[in-house]
Amino acid sequence: EFNNYNYEAQHYGTFTANRGELATPQFDDILKALPGAQRQAANAGYPGAMWGRIVLNHYNGPVPTNFPPPKVSGKKNRSALGNDQLDAPAFLAMNFLYAYETTLDRTFLEKKAYPMVRACMDFYTDYLTLNVEKNRYELQRSAAREGTSDNNPAYPLAFIKRLAIAAADYS
Repeated sequence: EFNNYNYEAQHYGTFTANRGELATPQFDDILKALPGAQRQAANAGYPGAMWGRIVLNHYNGPVPTNFPPPKVSGKKNRSALGNDQLDAPAFLAMNFLYAYETTLDRTFLEKKAYPMVRACMDFYTDYLTLNVEKNRYELQRSAAREGTSDNNPAYPLAFIKRLAIAAADYS
């Protein structure tokens, strides 16, 4: 099962068509995978959550009600994240934003959207690298285009910026 645009894109139009309820089943699936995504990031030395492009295991059972972050291992190891698309968390989080912003459902925000946005931003704020010469943060080795080692691809940076704004607004 894919976690990138292959999974998300089919739901984008549901919010603009005022049929957001058609996208809601994905939220529980994503949140069931959140503890595993937190472990993947922690094992690579990063806080937050990192989903790979492909989910190898399906998660059954109830949706967790809280998401305590695991202890982060000492040294950062980008290769432990896999040569996968680092934009997967941002892709997965976007529909949480759209769902909240089209419904203003405070319970959804508190129980589902904010934990997701927070976990993603915890990862990105630690992973992004400050380029002092250019006075900007950069997303390095993103693999946005499958099998590549892209630096600063436009759409992941736009998604991350959007998530950062939402994280501040929702907190």
